[in-house]
Amino acid sequence: VLEEKERSANYKPVFVTEITDELHFYVQDVETGAQLEKLMENLRAEVGAHPPGEGSYAPRRGDFCIAKFVDGEWYRARVEKVESPSKVHIFYIDYGNKETLPATRLAALPPAFSTRVLPAQATEYRFAFIQVPQDVSTG
Repeated sequence: VLEEKERSANYKPVFVTEITDELHFYVQDVETGAQLEKLMENLRAEVGAHPPGEGSYAPRRGDFCIAKFVDGEWYRARVEKVESPSKVHIFYIDYGNKETLPATRLAALPPAFSTRVLPAQATEYRFAFIQVPQDVSTG
């Protein structure tokens, strides 16, 4: 017997951190925001006290690491693809944005800041029943 279940709303305060071209979006849970801020503060202090040696990290697909963003700060990331030492595709696990960086801007993720300590904070969502129009170039 198939029962119809009534939909119930489960509201949660979130920060939208990234919106993709395909209208997927990433959010952070407001409730764990303070934990993430503390983790990032401690990570930056750790990296500041023990800077990674340039070229000491060999990225591999699927690895968690830290990546130096354009703002000069380090963030937790996951390696998505390694094209070459100068082209490593990464995903910032706490924010949802992606970037291609040289391996020299990546370093090993210290165990004290792993996803076991604090899970990845960016959660992906997308709108139901919405299709993004394809860009049709007239040429």
